[in-house]
Amino acid sequence: MKRWAMKSQFDQESFDSIYDSWKKLCDNSKTAPIFSSPEWSRVWWQQFGSQAKLYLGAAREGSKTIGIAPLQVNDDVASFIGGSDVCDYLDFVVEPGSEDVFFSQLLDNLKARGIKRLELNPLRPDSTARTSLINAATKYKWRAACSQEDVTVELNLPPTWDEYLNLLSGKQRHELNR
Repeated sequence: MKRWAMKSQFDQESFDSIYDSWKKLCDNSKTAPIFSSPEWSRVWWQQFGSQAKLYLGAAREGSKTIGIAPLQVNDDVASFIGGSDVCDYLDFVVEPGSEDVFFSQLLDNLKARGIKRLELNPLRPDSTARTSLINAATKYKWRAACSQEDVTVELNLPPTWDEYLNLLSGKQRHELNR
């Protein structure tokens, strides 16, 4: 039996052309931050992106979109759409299990476009950029470095308001009700 390899490709997109695929990837992701959603990225770009060139890359295997690279480019440096001044976390949006293919396609495309540096912040410790891109960059002989810039405190909230109130002391509930 003959197997056909899926064709991989990496295309430049617009917000409109990639919206549905991007939204679907975000909705199915357990790690994609809200600041990497198509809605947030479009609004941020409309308000703050005038000094950069838009780079919306979409990696595909066959007709299936496996990842989105929401980037902006200044000279030969690419960074996420968004910024640490208004976004807690940013990341690539990648189909789980497709990270190696996505980052290989992304790095090939960036190199072909003359991008020499990626500045990716702010990242969560479990972001795809930290967990997968560094390995891919090393394979391509790109230098990669991560450093901690800041610390964000997180709290897992219960699913309902009543369950949250039950976690509080009587004094805290009293103060909240005031």
